[in-house]
Amino acid sequence: MSDRLVPSGPPHNNRRRKLIIVLFLTLGFLVVLIPAFLISLRNSSRLLSQRPIDAKIVINSRAEASRFPTIEAPEAVSANQEFSVQVSLTKELETPEAKVIAGPTTNEGRIGAQLPPQDVWEISVVLSANGFDVSNGENQRTIILPKDQNSSPVVFELRAKPVGAAKKIGKVFATFYFKSAFVGRAMRESQD
Repeated sequence: MSDRLVPSGPPHNNRRRKLIIVLFLTLGFLVVLIPAFLISLRNSSRLLSQRPIDAKIVINSRAEASRFPTIEAPEAVSANQEFSVQVSLTKELETPEAKVIAGPTTNEGRIGAQLPPQDVWEISVVLSANGFDVSNGENQRTIILPKDQNSSPVVFELRAKPVGAAKKIGKVFATFYFKSAFVGRAMRESQD
C-alpha cells in the first residue's frame, strides 16, 4: 500500500460541505441576532416614548470663596529674633503687604478660590520663609474657612537667620491647599 491518502470522493464535494457549514452557521447566527435586535429596538422606542425624568442639572458645582491672603508679621526683626506670623484668609484687605503670587486672582487682589459648594472648608496652610527658620519645625497648619466669613487664623513661630549684611529682606510665603489641591500662594516681605 502507498503512504498517500486517498480522497473519499471528488474534490468538489469537500468545497460543497464547507459552503454548507458556513451557510448553516450564518443562518444560525442570524436567527439568534435578528430577534435580539428587534427586542432591543422595541425596548429603546418604549424608553423614548416615556416622559423625561425631572432632574436639576448642576452646571457650576463650585462655590466662589475668594479671600484676601492676610499675613501678619513684624515689619522688621533682628538676627536670631523669634517672632510670630499669623496667617488667615479674610473678606477685607487687612495686610496690603501680602500679595497673591500664584493661583487664580481677582481684580481686587484676592485668591480667587473655586471650592466645592459647602458651608465650611478646611484649608491647609504651608508656610515657608527665605531668611527665617520655623522655630518648632511645624510649617503646616489648618484654617477653617466659613462660606461668608473670615477664616480662623493660624500662628507660626519663626526665627530670623543670622545675616552677613546689616539689613536683608526676608520673604514669608503662605501656600493654601484644599484636600491637597492647590488653591493659591501669597508672599510678604519683612526686613531682618
